[in-house]
Amino acid sequence: MSAPKNTDLNMTSDNLMRYPLSDIQQGILFHSLYHDDNAGAYNTQAQIKINTPVNLELLQQAWNEVISRHDILKAHITTNSNDDHSLIIL
Repeated sequence: MSAPKNTDLNMTSDNLMRYPLSDIQQGILFHSLYHDDNAGAYNTQAQIKINTPVNLELLQQAWNEVISRHDILKAHITTNSNDDHSLIIL
């Protein structure tokens, strides 16, 4: 996916970046909103089993660092009745 042009970006009222959805993102959103039989079709989950003690504070710090480095992990898709959907980086 190519980077959006500066003219495609808008700041929200609370200074968050708002991006227009790509065609594929719009299609995935449409299918997840309007087709109940596809519920969960675009959600991938994984589980791991850790057999040793875990330092939860250190694990949380590590994940917070990963999230701070990768904006896509802070992305949220907004929906409204006007079909004006967008991606917001929290």
